[in-house]
Amino acid sequence: MADRLDHTDFARYALIPEGLLPRWEGSEADEVIDEYVSAIRVAGHDVLTLGAEPLPVIWLAAPFTFARPCWTDGDTGLPSAVRAAVAADGWEDVTSVELGGRY
Repeated sequence: MADRLDHTDFARYALIPEGLLPRWEGSEADEVIDEYVSAIRVAGHDVLTLGAEPLPVIWLAAPFTFARPCWTDGDTGLPSAVRAAVAADGWEDVTSVELGGRY
């Protein structure tokens, strides 16, 4: 099952630990905003950033993956395409983050 984040607003995203939200200014991710995906350390926590193009984000719980539809008119085939890619030989994660607590 795919869950849309933030009602698929077209934006750049940062997955931030709940405890950092009160002091998060947004500029913490400025250095990586032009990268499609990156991870930065803030106050001892990993923050996942999805930058570059301001696209909607889809969370796929089964392969524990965030995906963004690029060069498509929609995302109806995205979940099955991502699951097939993750299962294929040669798949490599772009980055991984250490999660703990609420984000």
